[in-house]
Amino acid sequence: MSVLEEYSHPRDRITRLLEQGVILQIRRGLYIFAEPFAKHPLSRELLANLVHGPSYVSMESALEYHAMIPEQTMAMTSASFSRGRSFETPVGLFIYRRVPERVFSIGVDRVEIPGGRSFLMARPEKALADMVHIDRGLELRSFRAVEEYLYDNLRIDPASIEALDASLMESITAAYGTGRTGKLAAFLARCIPEAAQV
Repeated sequence: MSVLEEYSHPRDRITRLLEQGVILQIRRGLYIFAEPFAKHPLSRELLANLVHGPSYVSMESALEYHAMIPEQTMAMTSASFSRGRSFETPVGLFIYRRVPERVFSIGVDRVEIPGGRSFLMARPEKALADMVHIDRGLELRSFRAVEEYLYDNLRIDPASIEALDASLMESITAAYGTGRTGKLAAFLARCIPEAAQV
């Protein structure tokens, strides 16, 4: 925290700032300014990248970010190739689910935000693939099952599905190499207009 550089005893200063409500402790060694004192609005997506890493925002939180699901997610969900963890913080719950390292960078964008900051965010295709891979109890043995999962369970608008990138989904599926993601990719390829697949 650059604000502490001029102090000879920064830990004492941190304690004082915490007591005054100027800063909030997110986890050991990670602090943020409380809302009245922050230069920029809180980005939960950026914070999710910092709480535990390497990680990127994915699954329900990424689908909400991309306006693909109607519900607002309470917890911030992310993917990481280290072990899964969860952190309860003063600004909400952060959940991390493990994905294979080989798929980590595929379908992930760096999103720039004000203040020269950025965070890693899954594209919608990657968020869906991560969800399907992580949910071990999910059975997608038919297109009908995939359809129910996307439209009934997640309540995704069919128009949003048609806007997805089929070639990206194929790349993600090839990296994952699992039956569930393959069934999802096949369903998306059938739904996405041919012009969008070129």
